Amino acid sequence: MKHLTLVSALLFLFCSCETALSPNKAPLANNNPPVPSDVTLDSQSNKISEKKQRFYDLRQTIGVLRTTNESVRTGGANFYNKDGSLWYRFRFAGDPNDARSDSNVDFQPFRFSTDGYIVLNLVKKNENFFEVVVNEKTGELKYAKRDDPSFEGFTWERYILDCFAVEFDEGENPMRSEPVGTGIELQFPSGSRTFHPVEINGDWLEVKWFENDDTTRKSNTGWIRWKDGNSLLIMLFETA
Repeated sequence: MKHLTLVSALLFLFCSCETALSPNKAPLANNNPPVPSDVTLDSQSNKISEKKQRFYDLRQTIGVLRTTNESVRTGGANFYNKDGSLWYRFRFAGDPNDARSDSNVDFQPFRFSTDGYIVLNLVKKNENFFEVVVNEKTGELKYAKRDDPSFEGFTWERYILDCFAVEFDEGENPMRSEPVGTGIELQFPSGSRTFHPVEINGDWLEVKWFENDDTTRKSNTGWIRWKDGNSLLIMLFETA
């Protein structure tokens, strides 16, 4: 009886392995969009919720696409489908944050600036088009024309240095005297202060600040990480 039970168990195991390894069996497809490291996916509601806003997945990005002063003046920026048809014409009307309630609710770019700029995650580019993420929650991709004066492409490094200020978590990302992890950890300044980007060295960003934001005083400097592997570690502010 024991011998029969053992044979049955071995036969069941063999059949199970044969089924799993059969070339005629395709793996189950995962139809969920890729989820960046800064969000978590609620399996019950299939909705994406923020985990830490300052962390952003850089694995599928080569930089950002930002609207220009020209687009703000003319009041629009065009985005296209893969077949070349117009997907959406974004229009600036008063406070750009009002655009979130525009007719196209699927347009949710990387950043809306309060000064009338939009910033999108740039995925690819060729001679004619930029490929960008138009919805950060779903990862939906659309296209913008490279000859459109409404847009300008940036590497992440150039974009960061072009920003007015950055914010970071001093507990998780301590300021150091040099752009290395072994640099002396600097005491975090107290009082009112704004950190301005100065220079990038690899994964490190030099920032400067003025005591109590008094620009008549001598500036201080220190180094922080702007990214850790594929994660963006800072918040960016284009203007004051």
